[in-house]
Amino acid sequence: MGFRTSTTYINIENETGLVVPPSNPIALREAMLTLWNNPQLASRLGINARARYEQLFTVDKMVRRYAELYRRVLSRY
Repeated sequence: MGFRTSTTYINIENETGLVVPPSNPIALREAMLTLWNNPQLASRLGINARARYEQLFTVDKMVRRYAELYRRVLSRY
């Protein structure tokens, strides 16, 4: 699909999910049908998405990153 938004940092097209352009119900339908008709693809994307979540986006990791960011910002003042 190729459309890029800020959410593509979280969801990597064809690795952790499918990217659908905003306000495009036809593309959303096509993506949903792709996953419905390809359970192996859906499973692979789901497994990859879970691994990416565990690597980057758990609560502990996100809190740690925000705290580090705040420390850097505040240390400049």
